[in-house]
Amino acid sequence: MRKFLQKSSAISLFMIINIVSHSANFTTIGDYVVQDDNGVIYVGVGDSDSRLFGFEVTGIETRYMPDTLTFASVVPYDGKEYNVVRIGKGAFKGDRRIKSVVMPSTVEVVMDDAFAGSSLRDVALNEGLQQILPGAFSYTRLNDLNLPSTLRSMCEAQMSFGGFMTYQQQAVMMGCDNLESITVGAGNERYYAVDGMLIDRSSQSLLKVPSMKKGVLDIPTDVAVIESCAIQGCKGLTQLNMPSGNLNMIKGNAVYINVGLEHVTIPASAVNIYENPFAYCYTLERIDVESGNERLTSVDGVLYSKDMGMLYSYPGARKATKYKAPKTVKAMVAGAFGLCSIKLEEIEIPGPVTKIPAWCFYRCFELKKLILPSTVETIEENALPDVAFTMVLGAATPPEIVYNQEEDYRHLFTNEMTIVVPKKAVNAYREHPLWGKMTIKGR
Repeated sequence: MRKFLQKSSAISLFMIINIVSHSANFTTIGDYVVQDDNGVIYVGVGDSDSRLFGFEVTGIETRYMPDTLTFASVVPYDGKEYNVVRIGKGAFKGDRRIKSVVMPSTVEVVMDDAFAGSSLRDVALNEGLQQILPGAFSYTRLNDLNLPSTLRSMCEAQMSFGGFMTYQQQAVMMGCDNLESITVGAGNERYYAVDGMLIDRSSQSLLKVPSMKKGVLDIPTDVAVIESCAIQGCKGLTQLNMPSGNLNMIKGNAVYINVGLEHVTIPASAVNIYENPFAYCYTLERIDVESGNERLTSVDGVLYSKDMGMLYSYPGARKATKYKAPKTVKAMVAGAFGLCSIKLEEIEIPGPVTKIPAWCFYRCFELKKLILPSTVETIEENALPDVAFTMVLGAATPPEIVYNQEEDYRHLFTNEMTIVVPKKAVNAYREHPLWGKMTIKGR
């Protein structure tokens, strides 16, 4: 296993050596630490036996950033020359000075968050690059991205409502709101692009639609899976066409943070949905299901399992102010109300639901009343909204509140939240370490 060689904690003036190699000047500033004349820092990378085999770029220390930053391909150290093999984790994270980068031919890996949140607009990725790790170019200002033919591994989003915020493996291009097109070098065995969209040929998964995509989006007919956050930040999208046939799975948060999309139809072939695919879709009014789908159905624009036992997705902009779930609903997926149900004032879940899943009613900012059945045993993290509202609980035993730390539910104690419970259960709630911090009333 490859690992970093540690920086020296102290820099000795006697160690500073000026070296000239090719067109760059290098200065050794510590054990396995070298700086070029642009201020770029290179740190040695060792194998499992801590033997130096190359260097990685770890950042830059300079007052003036060149318009285009070019990294060295070879670094001299201790009388030998070593290839620059990767761009280090978080090397330029949040750097607002960086605009354009040219990768040397020797780089094999771009590490996690290497350029995340920076002002990077243009990057020339080298042939020879094999791997791009989570969040490498997330939240940058990239306009276009050309992936080399040698690329074999690139992290797509692994975003789960159940662990949202506490675990979020960022996609390489997450939050790239200026992205217009993605291209892939000819001969790439793993990835290809169709109309600027990135597809993984090994699973026929749609990984990324450029956020600048506007108007009508036609999902390619050979796509079998729409990955988490594949259609993210497309604020000009007005129509999404998902063809029936190969499309089998739509993952949670597949369509994520979108404005303009008012209606979607899930094709008959897309039978595998496990979480809400339509999170933060602020204008989505209706979800329909094509006839012939064996596992899914839609009633009044709300997405359910075929037997009406599972509630998958309540559209964020559905026009009703009140919603009463069918009594057949036994469970809801995490984030079922889309993290943006902007009109709902009252929600009632009458069926035998035992768990209120994570993020279920989160950001239902207009909510005034929530009615839950006596069967509720657990309320997961961030399931409730950060607003003042009344919750009517039928459970005689206070449900367990799941949280990572008490701060996760601090808003419930400060927003004049009122809990209405059976009279015989009032004392049990008032004596509970969390429920007791809220206003408890009997009925």
